[in-house]
Amino acid sequence: MKINNKRFSEYNSIIKEYDKMYRDAIKTLGLNDSSFWILYTLRDDGGGELLKKRLLIETFFHLKQLIQS
Repeated sequence: MKINNKRFSEYNSIIKEYDKMYRDAIKTLGLNDSSFWILYTLRDDGGGELLKKRLLIETFFHLKQLIQS
């Protein structure tokens, strides 16, 4: 499979921009990465409803003891 270097480079640039936006948001909010992504996942479940604790644990591969309700 031939990789289109220009498109691959454009894709990487977009990903880097999004990463910077998230890092800036995390810094502005005064959160650590884990806290931010947990809160993000709780809100970005596609339906606007909170994710169940089990799915959250599976999503982040954390032990149950680390996530308290």
